Parts: sequence; structure tokens; C-alpha cells
Amino acid sequence: MDKCDEELFDLKQKIVDLVKENNEMKELILFLDDERNYARQFVKDFNAKQSMNWNSLKQKLNYLEQKQFELIKENYSLKQADFKLILNFFVPKLCVLLDENNAAAINNSNSNLVSHPQPPTSLSSSSSSSSATTSPPSSSTIILNKSSSIICQYIINLENELKNRGYTMNRPKYVQNLLKLNSLREDPSINDI
Repeated sequence: MDKCDEELFDLKQKIVDLVKENNEMKELILFLDDERNYARQFVKDFNAKQSMNWNSLKQKLNYLEQKQFELIKENYSLKQADFKLILNFFVPKLCVLLDENNAAAINNSNSNLVSHPQPPTSLSSSSSSSSATTSPPSSSTIILNKSSSIICQYIINLENELKNRGYTMNRPKYVQNLLKLNSLREDPSINDI
């Protein structure tokens, strides 16, 4: 009987220990479950924050790209406006000045012919006399030629710059005429004639 009581007591003690261990295991499981839920929530919040940051960065990048495109467009329109200003303002005035200069030169040559008629002579004497009567170009003609060549060079440089950037423009007719006239004026073979 004593043996049975001892065995029962041992079994009861083991049951108490097992119940105690079971409760500890339950508490540990609950603690681990809470930790897992907390970690899950943390990851979820972190991903949401990262997604928000990524979206805001994407929006900022799109905004900056749009601004850059607008600035390029504005820059191009300003360059076109500069080019048009040069074409519309300076070139017609230059053409008028060139026309006036040509008219004055023609009038001078006509008045020289009328006031100093040359008697017909041999070819050798006529060539020497014509070279002797040729007057040097006036200072206004030299200044006009220099300014026209500077403007023509600027127009050509501007066109080359626009071509390099992929823009094409058709030259107005008076600009083509001006550039042709300037190239003829600067051609030494023509000046020698």
C-alpha cells in the first residue's frame, strides 16, 4: 500500500511538473507569436514606407524631367527668336545699306565717265589709264563690307549650331542673296578682275 501511495505521489508530482512545463511552453508560444506578429507588422510598414518613398521619388523624377524638357524647349524657342530677330532686323537694314552703297558706287562711276571722257586709245594705254583712274574704296564702303561679313559669319555659325543640335531651318530669300553677295565680295578671284 505504501508503494502504491508513493507511486501515486510520484505520478501526481510528474503531472504537476508537466502541467507547469506545459504552461511555460504556452507562454513561450504566445510570446513568439506576438513577436512574429510584431515583425510582420514592422515589415509591412517598412514596405509601405519604401513604396511611398519610391513613388514620391518617381514623381519628383517625372517632374524634373518635365521641367528639363520645358527648359530645353524654351531655350530652343529663345534661340529661334534671336535668329529671327537677326534675320528680321539686321539683314533687311544691311540689304538696304548695300543697295544704297551699290547705287552710290554706280552714280560715282557714271559721273566719272561723264565728267572725264576717255579718248579711244590703244589697249595698253587704256588699261594703264583705267588703273590710274580707279579710286580706292571709301571708308564707309570698307565699314559696310566688314559689318556685312561679320553678320554673315554670325548667321552661318548660328545655322551650323542649329544643325549640330538637330534643327533645320529654311533660309529666307534675302538671307540667301546676302550670303551670296558677301561670298562674291570676299572672293579674291572676282576682286582681281
